[in-house]
Amino acid sequence: MVAIDFEERELEARVPDVAAGGVWTRVRLRWRRDPLTGASARILTGIKLQPPGRPDLAGLTAKPAFCPFDAEHLETATFPFPAELTAEGRIRCGKAVVVPNILAYATHSAVGIYDPGRHFLDLDDLTPSLVADALAAMVGHAQAVRRLDPAAVWSSINANYLPPSGASLVHPHLQSAHDAYGLTGQRLLAERSAAWGGGRGSY
Repeated sequence: MVAIDFEERELEARVPDVAAGGVWTRVRLRWRRDPLTGASARILTGIKLQPPGRPDLAGLTAKPAFCPFDAEHLETATFPFPAELTAEGRIRCGKAVVVPNILAYATHSAVGIYDPGRHFLDLDDLTPSLVADALAAMVGHAQAVRRLDPAAVWSSINANYLPPSGASLVHPHLQSAHDAYGLTGQRLLAERSAAWGGGRGSY
């Protein structure tokens, strides 16, 4: 059994120190590499460049006259799944609802809405139970897809939050994709894991 030993290197750099009027100062950082995938990352130290405060999101997150994921529009603005996939039309778990995606990301695509009753959820509002229900509903959809289409062995459930991350709607939601062809990262992990030689790695 071959162990997976993660690589780590300590690095040193010199940067101008803003607090000291630009005096060049030594700082430490780390480089890490996953030998299975070859992916590497750097862990930085020092000054943070985030904005000093939270921007005002009121205009962006205000409830519009129409949002297809809002409770009062959901049933008429979204469509049910075919009966052969689920007799209920839409898949529900707790407050979460899964509907067909009108944009095809894969052979089978869906959208999961965390809570149609709330147009905007701040990060603190995405509670463990709300997220768990949304994921459970998405998994329920994935299981229904697999029963209908056994070739759809690759599944991906993703989420982006607000337009800066690419979200097309402010109303928080998930997307899924299922078909016979995995995403690059999925295939890479499966292929490299199979080639590794089996067994559990050391961390």
